Amino acid sequence: NTNFTLLYEKLCDAIILADCKTQEAIACYCLLKNDLQRARDQKYHEYVQDL
Repeated sequence: NTNFTLLYEKLCDAIILADCKTQEAIACYCLLKNDLQRARDQKYHEYVQDL
């Protein structure tokens, strides 16, 4: 029974860690998306000003 409890605790820890890493990856993706949109908008405004 002790082995099962330890395995269950390790499983719970792994799930929590995976959830944290998933949230970090989502946050990084959102930041990248925002940076790409900002760069695109800046290039567009530069293009319009050059017309």
